[in-house]
Amino acid sequence: MNDVLKPFIDDFVIIYLDDILGHIVGGGELKIDPSKVAVIVNWPKPKFATEVRSFLGAAWYWRKFIANFSLIATPLHALIGLNKVF
Repeated sequence: MNDVLKPFIDDFVIIYLDDILGHIVGGGELKIDPSKVAVIVNWPKPKFATEVRSFLGAAWYWRKFIANFSLIATPLHALIGLNKVF
Protein backbone atom coordinates (compact mmCIF):
# COMPACT_ATOMS: atom_id res chain seq x y z
CA MET A 1 0.00 0.00 0.00
CA ASN A 2 2.83 2.37 0.81
CA ASP A 3 4.29 1.75 -2.65
CA VAL A 4 1.01 2.46 -4.40
CA LEU A 5 0.37 5.68 -2.51
CA LYS A 6 4.02 6.75 -2.15
CA PRO A 7 3.78 9.80 -4.44
CA PHE A 8 0.90 11.16 -2.36
CA ILE A 9 2.12 10.42 1.20
CA ASP A 10 2.20 13.54 3.35
CA ASP A 11 0.60 15.51 0.53
CA PHE A 12 -3.01 14.36 0.90
CA VAL A 13 -2.55 10.76 2.10
CA ILE A 14 -1.57 9.57 5.55
CA ILE A 15 -1.20 5.83 5.98
CA TYR A 16 -1.53 4.15 9.33
CA LEU A 17 -0.27 0.61 9.68
CA ASP A 18 -3.62 -0.51 11.14
CA ASP A 19 -5.41 0.75 8.04
CA ILE A 20 -3.61 -1.61 5.68
CA LEU A 21 -3.30 -4.84 7.72
CA GLY A 22 -5.67 -7.72 7.08
CA HIS A 23 -7.62 -6.20 4.20
CA ILE A 24 -7.78 -6.87 0.50
CA VAL A 25 -8.64 -3.82 -1.53
CA GLY A 26 -9.62 -4.07 -5.16
CA GLY A 27 -12.46 -3.94 -7.63
CA GLY A 28 -14.19 -1.27 -5.58
CA GLU A 29 -14.45 -3.60 -2.58
CA LEU A 30 -12.83 -3.97 0.80
CA LYS A 31 -12.57 -7.60 1.95
CA ILE A 32 -11.05 -9.44 4.87
CA ASP A 33 -7.85 -11.35 4.21
CA PRO A 34 -8.87 -15.06 4.39
CA SER A 35 -5.94 -15.82 6.71
CA LYS A 36 -7.45 -13.38 9.24
CA VAL A 37 -10.82 -15.14 8.99
CA ALA A 38 -9.08 -18.44 9.72
CA VAL A 39 -7.65 -17.00 12.96
CA ILE A 40 -11.14 -16.13 14.22
CA VAL A 41 -12.72 -19.41 13.02
CA ASN A 42 -9.96 -21.48 14.65
CA TRP A 43 -9.88 -19.49 17.91
CA PRO A 44 -9.59 -21.90 20.85
CA LYS A 45 -12.70 -22.44 22.97
CA PRO A 46 -12.54 -19.97 25.88
CA LYS A 47 -12.38 -21.39 29.39
CA PHE A 48 -12.55 -18.13 31.35
CA ALA A 49 -14.41 -14.84 31.05
CA THR A 50 -11.14 -13.05 30.27
CA GLU A 51 -10.67 -15.30 27.24
CA VAL A 52 -14.21 -14.46 26.05
CA ARG A 53 -13.33 -10.76 26.38
CA SER A 54 -10.18 -11.35 24.35
CA PHE A 55 -12.14 -13.06 21.60
CA LEU A 56 -14.79 -10.33 21.54
CA GLY A 57 -12.04 -7.73 21.28
CA ALA A 58 -10.56 -9.47 18.25
CA ALA A 59 -13.96 -10.07 16.65
CA TRP A 60 -15.09 -6.48 17.31
CA TYR A 61 -12.51 -5.18 14.82
CA TRP A 62 -14.18 -7.21 12.04
CA ARG A 63 -17.80 -6.37 13.02
CA LYS A 64 -18.42 -4.22 9.94
CA PHE A 65 -17.95 -7.32 7.78
CA ILE A 66 -20.30 -9.53 9.85
CA ALA A 67 -24.04 -9.12 9.35
CA ASN A 68 -25.95 -8.83 12.65
CA PHE A 69 -22.73 -8.89 14.65
CA SER A 70 -24.35 -7.37 17.74
CA LEU A 71 -27.05 -10.07 17.79
CA ILE A 72 -24.48 -12.83 17.36
CA ALA A 73 -22.24 -11.42 20.10
CA THR A 74 -25.05 -10.81 22.64
CA PRO A 75 -24.76 -14.25 24.33
CA LEU A 76 -20.99 -13.80 24.63
CA HIS A 77 -21.44 -10.39 26.24
CA ALA A 78 -23.84 -12.01 28.72
CA LEU A 79 -21.06 -14.40 29.79
CA ILE A 80 -18.71 -11.61 30.82
CA GLY A 81 -21.16 -9.59 32.90
CA LEU A 82 -20.57 -8.88 36.56
CA ASN A 83 -21.57 -11.60 39.02
CA LYS A 84 -21.90 -14.18 36.25
CA VAL A 85 -20.64 -17.71 36.71
CA PHE A 86 -18.70 -18.71 33.65
